[in-house]
Amino acid sequence: MHADLWILVVKLVAAMGFGGGLVAAFVADDQARRQRAVHWIASPCLVSTWGLGFALLAVRRLPLTELWVVGALLLSVGAHLAAVSAVSRESRSKLDAAVSLAPVVGTLALMVFKPLWAQVLP
Repeated sequence: MHADLWILVVKLVAAMGFGGGLVAAFVADDQARRQRAVHWIASPCLVSTWGLGFALLAVRRLPLTELWVVGALLLSVGAHLAAVSAVSRESRSKLDAAVSLAPVVGTLALMVFKPLWAQVLP
């Protein structure tokens, strides 16, 4: 197999770990477990996803400044910050979960459709 395919597979596993950590942060029964889900599962998986994404860009010789890359980075940071904020409080709501998970859906859309700056700027 090619190196980029291996990187992609491991990145997928890391991204699933990030999503699983976010979901666990909202379904866990006590605050300590929610915090562990974000800080010990979602955070390392997010960093791994970023690192593997940068490696994939380097292997494929794609620019780091394209719209889909910048947008995905910003959305994933937003998702993580929303989750960290939600687990820092004793109570959580469906709105907290939506604010954390909506950017993940946006990130996924950017990774699938890969819009370029040339497509959105005149």
